[in-house]
Amino acid sequence: MIGPKADGGHTLTARDYQVQQKVTTLGTIADHRIVQVLTTIHAGPRVATFGGPAVDCPPAQWKSLLVGVGANRYVEIYTLQSNWGLYKVGSAGIYGSGPDSILGTDDPDGGNGGGCSDGYWWFDKAGAHPVDFTKLEDAIRRAIPKQGTYTSGCGALHPAEAYLESGVQRLDAKCHACGGLGTVHARYRIQSGVAIPVSVRFEAETER
Repeated sequence: MIGPKADGGHTLTARDYQVQQKVTTLGTIADHRIVQVLTTIHAGPRVATFGGPAVDCPPAQWKSLLVGVGANRYVEIYTLQSNWGLYKVGSAGIYGSGPDSILGTDDPDGGNGGGCSDGYWWFDKAGAHPVDFTKLEDAIRRAIPKQGTYTSGCGALHPAEAYLESGVQRLDAKCHACGGLGTVHARYRIQSGVAIPVSVRFEAETER
């Protein structure tokens, strides 16, 4: 038993759920096959908040990224389980070409804070390793005002263009949308799993 419906006469069981699964081979990096599994779970009507009428729940989604490590053997390097209907899970992707290709995934959290669940990996014979963004982050911190902060991932990072663009906000800002100082623009290249800064520019906010 999972939980009662609004009419109080039925309890949600496995029969009330429909599960769809999509398995996609994203590609191969350093001889490692990369597979994405997207699972979508549809539920029947559930109890509405504060005792309202029964409503159909938006589907929940689970996302897994698997890396081949041998004949018919995979390891999971990333998993995400979304809450019911808060946001739609997107597809991961392979960016770049050759030995400096990386795997990236970025899914918003559905709120207004600009948060997300993301991850970026490079590959060698041993398997997957997180991309090292330290050099890029150091270059950005040198370019922006000392009293400022920025978003290093989520929607600010564009791996397809090897580009980062983020608003810069005062460290002591009193709200999410205030204390803006300007925008930072940064381009980089991936070399042996490291994001090497190519150009970094801070554009100060023009006073109105």
